[in-house]
Order: sequence, then structure tokens, then C-alpha cells
Amino acid sequence: MRNGYPFRRYYSTKTSRALGKLIRFHGRLAGVPVRCLYDPAADFNFLAHSVAESNRFTLWDLDEPTACKGGLNGGPQLPISQEDKGLPLCIQGFSTPLDLTVVDLDDDYDVILGMPFYKEYIPIPHYCEKALTIPACESPTGRDLLLLDSEEYPVEGEGDDFFSQRELRRLMKRPSSHVHLFHLEAVRKGGVSDTLEVHSLQSADKLPGLPPHRKIECEIKLEAGHSPPARAPYRLLYGQLDKLRWQLDSYLEKGHIRPSISPYAAPVLFMQKADGMQQMCIDFMGLNKITVRDKFPIPHPEELLSRLYGAKFFSSLDLRQYFHQTRIREGDEEKMAFITRYGSFEWLVMPFGLCNAPSISMCLIMDMLRPLLDKCVVVFIDDVLVFSRTLEEHIEHINQILSLLKERQLYVKVSKCAWLRTETKFLGLVVNEKGVRPSHKKMQGLTEFAQPTDRTSLHQFLGLANWFRRFVPGFSFLAGPLTFLLQGNVPFEWKTAQSRAFAELKKAV
Repeated sequence: MRNGYPFRRYYSTKTSRALGKLIRFHGRLAGVPVRCLYDPAADFNFLAHSVAESNRFTLWDLDEPTACKGGLNGGPQLPISQEDKGLPLCIQGFSTPLDLTVVDLDDDYDVILGMPFYKEYIPIPHYCEKALTIPACESPTGRDLLLLDSEEYPVEGEGDDFFSQRELRRLMKRPSSHVHLFHLEAVRKGGVSDTLEVHSLQSADKLPGLPPHRKIECEIKLEAGHSPPARAPYRLLYGQLDKLRWQLDSYLEKGHIRPSISPYAAPVLFMQKADGMQQMCIDFMGLNKITVRDKFPIPHPEELLSRLYGAKFFSSLDLRQYFHQTRIREGDEEKMAFITRYGSFEWLVMPFGLCNAPSISMCLIMDMLRPLLDKCVVVFIDDVLVFSRTLEEHIEHINQILSLLKERQLYVKVSKCAWLRTETKFLGLVVNEKGVRPSHKKMQGLTEFAQPTDRTSLHQFLGLANWFRRFVPGFSFLAGPLTFLLQGNVPFEWKTAQSRAFAELKKAV
């Protein structure tokens, strides 16, 4: 123990720097450009405090604060008490989630890949060639993956070190090489940065209270002859009650809800999200049963994708808590009441769980962007995609769209937006100037689907497979033996024809 902290040694890189044996990489951490150093002598994977702070990464306090020593700013010994968990790091086609200890690093590096990285992937260093091989057994591609030092792989444009044809041929002759070749184009990002600064109102860190009343709001029309649906509150676990109190306080502070004495009462429950976190939800099943359905059309994805023909630049916008940017029609607030262990409350903004929420959201965003709709932007509920043929046009289109959003007081979450991309994701598809293709994640979900054992699981498989219909010629013919089993008078008997159709559909995708 020194100065109250358990002591760990972080071995300095300064002495080896003179030997020219450092292996450095340019990469992206959660989409943020970073400079990485491979140093297996480091006890932890390190992240520069300046990077974590400037990009507002979520930091966690260590259970047991410790200290490190060596090639760090601020003297020979520094306390460390914070970490960040599961941040995705991408380097030259290689990606991995990292748990990072936050410290004040030298100005030369933003991330240091230490002993935890070494234990996870057992990389093979080539110090003379300044490269690192990820063995095939640890590589996500199933092949040896060669990561080149930043001097040979200047992703972020540091200097003028580019491959000649001769150098590329030399690299490709290495038996363990997995070479990624990219065509680089100079992209001027200043235009987007200037645009975002001018329209900073749209990129607020949180929603600034209640949205304004607009001509399109969440109106709840009920079928005649029904009494207000009301249920008792669901019983929640101890930890869920703490989460509920925190969530209620947050919504009350924002003005999104208010105490209620409404005869309506929808219970609260918690659902587990994909990342393991629990999210508060309102069970509006009783209200939805007696709600008159909106007839506003949700656009077919094929219609939206056809508008992208000829576009070369794309930007996707993420609307911050979009449902909560829509007001409840005045007089309908009591219908939005929900009941909890801590009393009844009613929504003043549109919540999740309403049967008409998607159509109302679609109607609002289409009305907001109507002057540019299908000319340079397509929308699907809260997915907004800007498309253009040239870079100059694209920056101007972004400026026009942000101007419309500012005028109508809609807010985007800049950290989840993607700007000036030649390839991006939209509605689960990868979009570029050549067309569209399914994303790897979607294909993986289908190819790893287990053989159905009943009608429910077969419905699930065909629902997922149907998403790829546009990419599979003769889809209906291939799926015929499977859809045959869904007929009401046909017993569910899995035979050779079904097994063959199941395998062929996976292979076709």
C-alpha cells in the first residue's frame, strides 16, 4: 500500500521508445478516433481521461481504487478509481469490446492495450516489422489477422505514409497476412462541424422540458360504450422499486408526467433490454383494446429504398427520445394515467406502448420534413436518412434538414448520428451507391436459427426469412414446404422436404 492505494506497476514505454519497438495503431473507440499503443506489460487496458471526458463516456467507480506507475502524466505514481466497460474498439477490420481503466495518459496515446488484451487474444508481436498478428483461433474472421503499425497504416491521415504497389505486394506475400485494402477519398468534415455548431439547439444533451403544442399530437379516440380501463399496480421486486422511484423523479423533473386522479389506470412493469438493463414500461393493453386505430400509412421499406438510387453520401439522424417529443392532445392526458406503488401519474408527452404511437410519430416527422421528403431525406418513424449525390450537396442538405428541425423544435442525439458516410445502415440494411444488402447481424440471426419444433417457432423463422425475400429469387417456391405446415388442417410433421427447404433458405441468404 502506498498513499492509501494498492500499488501496481505500469511499465514505462519511454526506454523502449528509443529502440523503435513500439507497436501503435489508429482505431475507433465507440466511433471516436483514437491512437492506440500495444503494451502487454501494462496491468490494465488504459483509456486517457481526456478522451473519456470530452466524449462523455459513462464511467464506473472501481470497487477498490488502485495506483499505477510509469509512462503516465503527472509524476511517477497516480491513483486510478474509474473505468469504462464494454466500449467497442475497431482497428483495421478487427473489433472487440474493451473494459478500460481511466487515467491521465501521455499526450502520444489515447488507449493502451495491456495485459487483459494480451490474455484475451494472445497476439503475436513482430517488433521489427511493427505489426501484430491475432491468431486464427482468436480472430473473428477465423483467419490470422495482421494489424499494421500506424506508421504503415495511417488511417487518420497522420503524415504521408501510403502504400506503394511494391509495398502492398510484399505485405500480401506474408503467410499469416490478412490485408485490408481501402480506397481513400479526402472528405471535408468542417462543413458538418460548422453546421452542427450553428444548429446546436438540435443537439442538446437532454430534452429541454415539454415540447410545444403542434397541429399533430397524440390524440386518443375511444370506442363508444366502454368504461375507463383500470387495473391494480403490479408487484415489483425490491430493486425494481428503486428504479421506479428514480424514473418517476426524472420524468417529474422534466415535466413529462404529473400526479393524477384519473379513473384510468395502467400498471407498470419492467422489461429486460438486449444489453441486460431493465426498462420501465406501461401496460396499456386495456386502453389499446378500446382505442380507434389510426389509418395513417406506414411506408413500405421498398418504396423508401428506391429513393436512394444514385446517392453516394449518406447521413443518419437519431431523434432523441422521439416519442417524448410529441405532446398529448389537451384533454386526453387523463387517458394516459398509470398506477404505481407511489401513486398515479399521467403522461403529458407520448409514451411507449400505445397502439397508435408509430403512426402518430410517422405522421409528425413526415409533416416536419415535408419540403425535403424524398428529395434528399427518407424517414421511417424515428429513422431519418439524408442522401445526396455530391459532398457539397450533402452538407447543404444536412443544413436544410437541421434548419427545419430547429424551426419545429425537434432534437437529435448527435452521438448516435452518422455523418458523411459512403455506406451506412438503414432499416437493418447496408446502403451504399451500389445498392443495398442485408447486414451481417441479420444474416447471422437467420443462419443460426435452430430447426423449428412447432408452428410458433416456424412462424418466427419465416418472419425473419421473409425479411430477405428481395434478395432470394424464387423465395415462395423455396419456402413452400415450410408454409405448407402452417395450414390449419395440416398436422405439424417435420419431414425431409421441410429439412431441405429450411437448409436451402439459409444457404440462399
